[in-house]
Amino acid sequence: MVDDSQFEADILSHALSKVSDSVKLVLQQDAEAALGRLEAGERPHLLLLDLRMPLIDGFQFMEQIQARSIPDLPIVVLTSSTDDDDRRRSLDAGATDFRTKPASLDGYRELARYIVERIATPQI
Repeated sequence: MVDDSQFEADILSHALSKVSDSVKLVLQQDAEAALGRLEAGERPHLLLLDLRMPLIDGFQFMEQIQARSIPDLPIVVLTSSTDDDDRRRSLDAGATDFRTKPASLDGYRELARYIVERIATPQI
């Protein structure tokens, strides 16, 4: 997960632990460091990406993924944005899906189930 919010990661990690004991959430709050890890060969099963981050935003991150020729990386944009333009730009930039961050614990549990399902049946 590339997101500047530890809080979001903690809630999602807790929800994931209730859904699956085999899925581990790794938070990278620094987008440049996340790019470095990907360039070094680390490949998550699924990358959750926030759009609104300091220094490098989600759109710039996806541009860097393409510029650095990092192949076959399923990216799900996970953002507070509900803007249709953000959705379109994200999908055009290479995201495989666009999800709005949940506003409730039930929403995080639903998101956790979605993540587990996406990992079980990759859709690149």
